Amino acid sequence: QHYPDMTRREVVFLVEKEKVVHLDDLVLRRSLLAYLGHLTLPLVDELAEITADVLGWDGERTHAEIQRALATLKDRHGVSL
Repeated sequence: QHYPDMTRREVVFLVEKEKVVHLDDLVLRRSLLAYLGHLTLPLVDELAEITADVLGWDGERTHAEIQRALATLKDRHGVSL
């Protein structure tokens, strides 16, 4: 929804096939979204929701993964969303 160039199925494929463990792994290493500057906070939330569905994260884990990804983006890459 927040990035029409990528489908939900493509995200599911990346999470499953690339053995994603953390949300920041998906946005920084398994896709080009951060590199190309396409990340927005709504997109991060949407990716977290999809990843949570695939990996069985509960709400607490999903929230923690979002916070971890945002902190990594800010602290290591100077990107604030």
